Amino acid sequence: MTSQLPKNSSNSPADLYQELARDVSGFLRLAFTLKRMTGINLPQNEKNLSLMASRVIHIMRDHNFMNYEQLLGAIEKDKTGVAIQFVECLTTNTTSFFREEGHFPVLQKVLRERAKIAEQAGRRELRIWCAAASTGQEPYTIAMTAMEALNSFPSITLRILATDIDKIALTKASRGIYTEDEVSRIPPQLKSSYFSERSTNSGKKFVAKDHLKSVLTFAPLNLIETPYPFKFEFDVVMCRNVLIYFDQDTVAGIVGRMDKALFKGGYLFLGHAETSARRPASMTTISHAVFQKS
Repeated sequence: MTSQLPKNSSNSPADLYQELARDVSGFLRLAFTLKRMTGINLPQNEKNLSLMASRVIHIMRDHNFMNYEQLLGAIEKDKTGVAIQFVECLTTNTTSFFREEGHFPVLQKVLRERAKIAEQAGRRELRIWCAAASTGQEPYTIAMTAMEALNSFPSITLRILATDIDKIALTKASRGIYTEDEVSRIPPQLKSSYFSERSTNSGKKFVAKDHLKSVLTFAPLNLIETPYPFKFEFDVVMCRNVLIYFDQDTVAGIVGRMDKALFKGGYLFLGHAETSARRPASMTTISHAVFQKS
């Protein structure tokens, strides 16, 4: 069965959207392509049919595609960057500073513990991997939390790798520029210590200061990539609120690779809704959605 739409379909955005949202065959092929490329699982239901149509319609309009068949052909050929656009438009970038804030006192505690262990071992660096960086709020929150926690460990250098599959989101993250509304959840003392306020024609902007940016490295990474391209291990891996988009087998593979990327005694933080993820036997629960590699 083909995903071709009626030849007399209207080219208006509203009519195109309605036709796409009814195209089950085309949706299934696109959902399969999305899973193959990213691991993200998008089951067939009315909500996801509408989601797919609403996310890809701007690509369809930009490239004058009249149906999913043409979009799929362009993704497979990928001569115009359509495949990247397809992935980026379906990558969820819901994020905020200090999201699920109960994790951050725990993070401070485990980082101080890891700093003591590092000093005793003659290691002068702590490494954190933020595996779902999105537009930067998560890694900057991690960085502020870690820098505050390690104030009493001047000999320890902090390194944070922040990755995401969405290169557009990573570009925003690396700039470190946010609106007044976006930084509203940052405590005032931390905001003044780590961000500079600027007035612009579009309102106040808050720019991450150089000493905050200096501990962060942003890089693209697909979590279903195997093996992960790391030549070193991490003290902490933060992978919060992204595993909910994968099926159980994919989650198990991702968590297994993250386990391998951790030092013995290192910690994995997942989202509060992700505690049912299958984990290696080497991991024990130490707090809600926080696990230690034994």
